Parts: sequence; C-alpha cells; structure tokens
Amino acid sequence: MTIEQKIEVVSIEISKNGIVHVVTEESFMVNKVVKSKTQNRQGFVPGDDVSAQPQNVQAICNVAWTSEVIAAYKNNIGV
Repeated sequence: MTIEQKIEVVSIEISKNGIVHVVTEESFMVNKVVKSKTQNRQGFVPGDDVSAQPQNVQAICNVAWTSEVIAAYKNNIGV
C-alpha cells in the first residue's frame, strides 16, 4: 500500500490593497486513489516574509509588492 500527500497552489489572488490570498489543496492518496482533499486559504500582507512559500507565490508577491505598495499598506494601517 502506497500513501502519498500532495499539496498544490490552486489559486492566487491580489486584493486592491496588495494582500495576496493563496488557496492550496492538500490531497491524500492511497495506491493513487484520492481518499481526502482539503483546501486552505492563507493571506500575506505587503512586506510579509514569503520565502517559505512555493516559488510561484514568491514571484507574484515580488512583482505585486513594490516599495510604493508596501508603504501605502503600512500607512493605511498605521504601522
């Protein structure tokens, strides 16, 4: 019996204030048959450390989070 776990990014969205929302799907398979699936949603605000995230999430954050976006986000929340 072979048990596998697979986690993949299924959606990346950027809100107008620069927050990046990432939806991942985690699948558990036994002998290549999916036994369960769950979705998780996580948000990252401009300037967050995303170095532990998948490469595609990092790339989108690096493009979306210009210094202007990070400053505007911090100014709007009073950081």
